[in-house]
Order: sequence, then structure tokens, then C-alpha cells
Amino acid sequence: MNSRKKQKDKEWQALEQSVCFFHIVIFYGITLILTLGMMLLIFHFSGENAELSSDLSGGICERMIHFLNHNLHLDWDRTQIVHYSEWIETPIRKCAHFTEYMLFSICANLHGFSILLLKKDANYFVKNIREQMVLRKPLLFKCCLFCITYAAGDEIHQAFVPGRACRFFDVCVDTGGILFGAFLVCLGLRFFSAYRKGKKEKI
Repeated sequence: MNSRKKQKDKEWQALEQSVCFFHIVIFYGITLILTLGMMLLIFHFSGENAELSSDLSGGICERMIHFLNHNLHLDWDRTQIVHYSEWIETPIRKCAHFTEYMLFSICANLHGFSILLLKKDANYFVKNIREQMVLRKPLLFKCCLFCITYAAGDEIHQAFVPGRACRFFDVCVDTGGILFGAFLVCLGLRFFSAYRKGKKEKI
């Protein structure tokens, strides 16, 4: 009777492991597509000439000022709207840089995490927080280095686009977004680990 129960437990464990592996493979594929998609999107935006890029950001800024003018009843004339639109354009562009690289970093770090689960240790969430951090540190460094290298290469690419320029400050803004994205992933994984641990203890 005991041998039959042990055999059944082994079969269930094998089934759970295969289902878990399948989920990891799906996670790997989705994060890979998202990472490549962000890289292509960033490359596309960087490949736009200065006029197109300025029209896009300027149009967004102008719509924002129009929205404030209308809803707050500020009664600004056309000259004032254009002036304030130009005034906020640079901060908006830098925020866009920060945000797109933050999203890129999140996708890349999650994809790197899926590789960790596939190749390094599929029982990652069984380990304690300290062991998880030890496994995650090299991965975090490699993913951030990859994203920062891509950001630097993207700035060099802009130097060959008419009207665009290669700016070290933009790389710094991009790096800030990359590090913040990595921080969010680490925070999310920590909360998810705590959630799984709490759920397991209830069972």
C-alpha cells in the first residue's frame, strides 16, 4: 500500500514539474518577444529625423497644454500655448527616454529571470530570500549591462540620423530608467516569493 502511494506521489511530482516547466517556457517566449519588441521600438523612434521627432513630442506637449488651458479655464492665447509647449518639451522628451528604457529593462530582466529558471535553478522560489538574491545578482548585472550597452549604441545610432545628436546626458537618463526598471523587477520578485511562501504555509 505504501509503495503504491509513493509511486502515485512521484507521478504527481513529475506532472507538477512538467506543468511548471511548460509555464516557464511560455514565460520565456513572452518575455523574449517583449524584449525584442522594445528594442525595435526604441530603434524606430531613434531612427526618426529631427523634424518628425520634434513634431511628435511637440504635438503631445501642445495637446497637454490645450488640455490644461481648457479644463482649468486659464484663457491662454495661441502664443502662450506655443510658448508653454516648447517649455515643457525637453522634460517630456527626457521622461519618455526614462520610461521607454525602464520598460525595456523590465522586459529584459524578466527574460533573464526566465533563463535563470530554465538553466540555473527551477526551484528558485523554494529557496530563502538570501539564496534568491545570490542567484539573481549576476543575472541583474548582466541584464543591466546589456540594456546600458544598447542605450549607448542607440545614442551612437542617432548621430547618423539627420538633425539628431549623440548625447551623454541621454545615456545617463536611459541608465536611470534601466536601473529603476531592474529595481521594480527585484521588488516584484520579492513580493511574489513572499506571496508564494504565505500561500504554501496556508496549505
